[in-house]
Amino acid sequence: MQAFAEVSDAPVLEYNFDSNGSEEPTLYGDAQYIYDEQMQSYVLSLDGTDGTYAEFPQGLFDNMDSPTVSMNIKPQSDSGNFFTFAFSRTARFTISCVSGEVR
Repeated sequence: MQAFAEVSDAPVLEYNFDSNGSEEPTLYGDAQYIYDEQMQSYVLSLDGTDGTYAEFPQGLFDNMDSPTVSMNIKPQSDSGNFFTFAFSRTARFTISCVSGEVR
């Protein structure tokens, strides 16, 4: 018997980085929360150095057939590989922003 997550319009997990006591991702390397004047809120800052990333809780995507992930990104650079998002159960799924295009 296979278990499936219930379909819902409500987020399974939501990070807003400015709620005291809210669940937050595990940060590695130089990842940190900074206040962004333009957004008027705290944001996750990843400086691109090796080993700097934020990690979702293990098993978050287990039993999900078609998860939706939504986020805003604000690159500090417009050249080179400046953003990668990846998740997987058995195969790697990656979104990369590279010099004005999304792959």
